[in-house]
Amino acid sequence: MAKKYDKKLDVICMMGGDNTIIPIRIRIEDDEGVRQAYNIKECEDISHNGTFTRPDGIYITNEMMVFKCKIDVFGVSKPITLYYDIGKSKWSMSA
Repeated sequence: MAKKYDKKLDVICMMGGDNTIIPIRIRIEDDEGVRQAYNIKECEDISHNGTFTRPDGIYITNEMMVFKCKIDVFGVSKPITLYYDIGKSKWSMSA
């Protein structure tokens, strides 16, 4: 099961021509407190209406966007899920 990361997360996005948000890079603190940056290699918006709890324990509402992504960590592709809370303007992640 994926786990939620409670550390500070920075996300760089671009806005698509159809006003969609496209995450392109993340930066997160590692276990030693050093900030590591990763380019997002693949990203799919899996948001939809309704409220539910995801398997990683994150409660999803209509005010959230959910992105299934892949990043390269030391040459290995790792799946992550990014969550954007529109009302709080806050990103979170599970991996």
